[in-house]
Amino acid sequence: TPPRDVTPSDWVEIKGGDLEEVKPLMELVISLYWVGVWSREEMLGLLGSVGNGTVTSLPEAAHSRFAIKYGFYLKTEEGAVMFTSEVQLLLRYLNYCSVFLEVDGVLSPLTSRALLTFQRDQNNGEDYVEKLPETGILCKSTYNRLKDVFRTIIRDLKQLGYQLGFNPLLAQNVDKMTQLISRIQENFKIGLYVKGSFCEKTRSAIYRNLYDIPELV
Repeated sequence: TPPRDVTPSDWVEIKGGDLEEVKPLMELVISLYWVGVWSREEMLGLLGSVGNGTVTSLPEAAHSRFAIKYGFYLKTEEGAVMFTSEVQLLLRYLNYCSVFLEVDGVLSPLTSRALLTFQRDQNNGEDYVEKLPETGILCKSTYNRLKDVFRTIIRDLKQLGYQLGFNPLLAQNVDKMTQLISRIQENFKIGLYVKGSFCEKTRSAIYRNLYDIPELV
């Protein structure tokens, strides 16, 4: 597992410069290092260049390497933010991150720990044959599994008559999605549950209602 010992604030303090001006790009550089777009040495060199002002945008190599790894291009720095925000939203909806976690588009150590928990839970389950690497690092198989688990829940909800009418994987719709999940939890009269997320109790209730399975008491 690559070390998580470099922060934008630390690097700017070492290199000098305006933190607020360069911090967003530094966060993207570090996030893309954590998902394996470049090596630690490449990341440190790039951070130094961002800090002294010689680099002001993501290199083209980031887009092509990301495309090879995940199957689509970032194209813009906003694309990187949207991608990492989507990952945070998936973890949040699936109860691997707190509903109070800020969706900021940065794959932080907290997000990494959530990914590791998700990977371990998936490997301990029986729904999938393929095992995920238990690294806490976002790889293509983990990313696809996150989306597949979430899509399965949404598919089941649609069969139960719940229509979203919006894209839940856009950060601006997180409140709408949280409210919808809370309404579903109230409608199903679940006992103890994590409000606003598809926790284990909520997912079990969705499954029982979909297939008309009585709850065991």
